[in-house]
Amino acid sequence: MTASEAEGLGKFVRHLIRHEYEMPAQLLRDQGLLNDDQPDAEEEEPGAAADGDPALAGGLDPHGS
Repeated sequence: MTASEAEGLGKFVRHLIRHEYEMPAQLLRDQGLLNDDQPDAEEEEPGAAADGDPALAGGLDPHGS
């Protein structure tokens, strides 16, 4: 792999991460559906916050499926 190919791949991966994770999370924040102040699931008591809500369980599904 050349340096140019590696740079192109790095740009693609950054774009992919932004598209799949950062943008959907920002939309949820803008709609008031994502609270970044909540502790991570590992820090909570087992089963305390999931309640079937994927946003609370840490599983953001940007495609709504």
